[in-house]
Amino acid sequence: MRIILLISSRPEPIKRTSNEKHISKRECEQILFNEFRALPGVFSFYGQYKGLIVEMFNMRVKLIGITAFAFIIVAIIAFFRPVDIVAVHSESDASVILVKNFPYIDKGKINWWLENKSNITSQYHLPLSSPGNFYRVSFLDFGDGYKKLGKEDRICFDDMKTDVNCVDKNVIFSVDKNVDGQFFFHTYNGQYRLTAKGEVQEYKDNFYVK
Repeated sequence: MRIILLISSRPEPIKRTSNEKHISKRECEQILFNEFRALPGVFSFYGQYKGLIVEMFNMRVKLIGITAFAFIIVAIIAFFRPVDIVAVHSESDASVILVKNFPYIDKGKINWWLENKSNITSQYHLPLSSPGNFYRVSFLDFGDGYKKLGKEDRICFDDMKTDVNCVDKNVIFSVDKNVDGQFFFHTYNGQYRLTAKGEVQEYKDNFYVK
């Protein structure tokens, strides 16, 4: 016996009641977007990426379906990826720290520094606790590694006995300690200072040159 199923190519429309409200496609997308934005907070409990995923969602980029899923996966991977300190080159009043996988947002960079300052200072003998002197710590993206000087904008390190001792001058974060022992942070997007109460405040300095 053969059974034939007849399937209509035009499904029956959903019957609406008088109490239901019709919403537009745009409103539907916004509802889905708000639900996606509420979910990723569970993946950012602590560390330098604290709040990263939520802040990126708040940029109000429309992420629907597989695009949103892929975005969340990438953000989760970034959250668990540790900062890699490749090398430290120091002089009398400054140090350059070459890094990989550094936090993207200003808050993440500053939080990472505050959480790791003591270990970095002691391990690499940075005189950040010495009063009466200015000191700067600059974090550069290691990028493609050491290169020859060439004609590009690069910084070279005399403590390396080779002509392949330069990196692209891509400063992603810097910490300044002034003669009064105050700390200032500089990023692509802003400048901040650490108050006596341990709070981070944004400020503007028209004389600062990166």
